[in-house]
Amino acid sequence: MAEELGVSLSTYRAWEYGRKIMGEPYLKIASILGIGLNELFGSEVKNYKEMKYAINRVKTTLKQLEDVCESFFRRSAE
Repeated sequence: MAEELGVSLSTYRAWEYGRKIMGEPYLKIASILGIGLNELFGSEVKNYKEMKYAINRVKTTLKQLEDVCESFFRRSAE
């Protein structure tokens, strides 16, 4: 995912662990996943607390996706 987003792995991991993501990466993430921003953040985000919750859900999902990919490629290399 870091490669797809054009950022270093350390930057991507920092995002997963709560570093603030600004602007463009959200658009790229939504594009890579083939979804819109509304779907990325939940159907309708009405306030900051809901947005923060939605962002954390996205981070969790991305971490799970990365773990699956790492596991897949690790097994493929063996």
